[in-house]
Amino acid sequence: MDHLSIGIVGSSFWAEFAYLQRLTDHPRAKFVALCARDQQRAQSIAGKYGISRIEADWRRLLDKHDLDALIVVAPDDLHKEIVLSACERKLAVLCEKPLANSATDAWTMQRAAAQAGITNMVMFTWRWQPHFVFLNDLLKRGELGRPLRAQLGFLAGYMRTPEYSWRMDPRRSNGNFADLGSHMIDLARFFFGDPSSVTAQLGTAIDRSRISGLEGVPVNDNARALLGYEDGPQVFIETSCVTPMGDRFMTQIFRLETTTTSLALDYHFAGNEQGLHLRIADGDAPWRTLEVPRGYYGRSDAHDFMDIYGNESVGARHFVDCALEGRSASPDFGDAARVQEVVDAALRSSVEQVTVDLI
Repeated sequence: MDHLSIGIVGSSFWAEFAYLQRLTDHPRAKFVALCARDQQRAQSIAGKYGISRIEADWRRLLDKHDLDALIVVAPDDLHKEIVLSACERKLAVLCEKPLANSATDAWTMQRAAAQAGITNMVMFTWRWQPHFVFLNDLLKRGELGRPLRAQLGFLAGYMRTPEYSWRMDPRRSNGNFADLGSHMIDLARFFFGDPSSVTAQLGTAIDRSRISGLEGVPVNDNARALLGYEDGPQVFIETSCVTPMGDRFMTQIFRLETTTTSLALDYHFAGNEQGLHLRIADGDAPWRTLEVPRGYYGRSDAHDFMDIYGNESVGARHFVDCALEGRSASPDFGDAARVQEVVDAALRSSVEQVTVDLI
């Protein structure tokens, strides 16, 4: 096809920041319809990005408009119904993570997409970051030694205020470990493959029990999980959305110990220390800065962590390119379903205080 006519469900900051802004100058992608409950914001966004049609109900968006693809940036509990409806219409689908609120639902969505023969992808944003791609290449080439232990962390503070959010509503989401933890699980799979077991403790630091709409069982806002690998490394994941972050906004952490090397990565999203801090020690040699080769950034600005998503065939642009060419995208619904299996296992492990085997 010459171009991709796209509908998008959602008008959040992230819908605009990660999708609309990154695809606005793609020569073969055009947003033609937007679905949002907040019609005033929808009008503002539509005017900014030249979207001619607005709907308040995603069903009307699918029924009324001639689309080639759908991007789903809705709350987690809405993903399944929207995606299955798009599959019935044989639309290419890009869905925000997590794909679903259970592995059973995620595999149902994967099978529907496979049966429809459509391009499908889930937005695990960070696996395309040049520093992670570079380190994965080093690992796969054996240049860092055999992995023994690793730590992946994603820390933020956006839920420190005790107010209603669907992300903290156990009827709508699986909390922080699904929100931020799914990214870290995807990176663990990216680096090391599928884990064989999960041992987790999911915690609640801020009491929301008196907030209207959140009565009942609290949902996790911080989490720790140990992923076991048969004949492989131990991988520790830590996430939080209630950490005082100072001026950093969010921080991602990667620590790696191998038979020959120790590596430490911190990425701060804002503040005086904004940007990548990557150091490595070989054997007993002094720690040194490890530079990511410029080629990994392509045409993008190495100092702007989102610039690559608007310049290279990664993220939403990767999805569009794959849909236009009728080929598979990665990570796809199958990858997301395997991530969800780990989330499900962590939820069970935390409640039952057991290690849950996955294989």
